[in-house]
Amino acid sequence: MQNFRIRIMLPDDLTDILQISDECGLSHWSRQDYLDEATRTDSIMLCAECDEFEVAAFLVSRTVLSAGAKNCLDAELYNIGVRPELQNQGCGTMLIAKFLENCGELSVENIWLDVRSSNSNAINFYKCFGFREFALRKNFYSDPAEDGIIMKVVL
Repeated sequence: MQNFRIRIMLPDDLTDILQISDECGLSHWSRQDYLDEATRTDSIMLCAECDEFEVAAFLVSRTVLSAGAKNCLDAELYNIGVRPELQNQGCGTMLIAKFLENCGELSVENIWLDVRSSNSNAINFYKCFGFREFALRKNFYSDPAEDGIIMKVVL
């Protein structure tokens, strides 16, 4: 069993992050997309490391003003990826738990995410953390074309 540690994402992590993203079949983000996100003050970008890998997994999110209420903060989870050989070993769970902790410290009220409708493993994973299906986005994803499910958790 690996010993995972969660930390802030660093620019030197990008090569590994791009590789993990590709291996996991995540929606494409370029190196520049990640660099641009890292310059934002409202981003939450985390990595999990272990003895074997400097980057075992990563998470990218952003805080946003809530559409429903003044001065309320929500978060949007954009990407989470775990090296395929390390999946189902608790790494993703630790990453999400730290993300939820960070959101609580920032007084985030809701967290939103989109997931491919065919990705039952991810949907079930998110449900373990209290996320619920909120709405369907027809043909939201491309390559291949697929519906997206909007999921939400209230903190």
